[in-house]
Amino acid sequence: MELLKVRNMINMCQEKLIEIKEQEAKVNRLQLELEHMYLSSDLSTSQLKKANDAFETFAKDAYSTWLELLAVHT
Repeated sequence: MELLKVRNMINMCQEKLIEIKEQEAKVNRLQLELEHMYLSSDLSTSQLKKANDAFETFAKDAYSTWLELLAVHT
């Protein structure tokens, strides 16, 4: 019975790790898009600041979500 619990916990952790890696890939893509925006001359300083602020908020929220995912099963 204990072995089954351990296997279930391992499976659950692996699923959470997959979720985290998927979210990490999304964050990395957004970061690349933000860097591209900085290199582009199409946006004003104000627009770039708004984009940067939005990304920072997203990244903080994503990090909090990851911590919650990990905390639930530790």
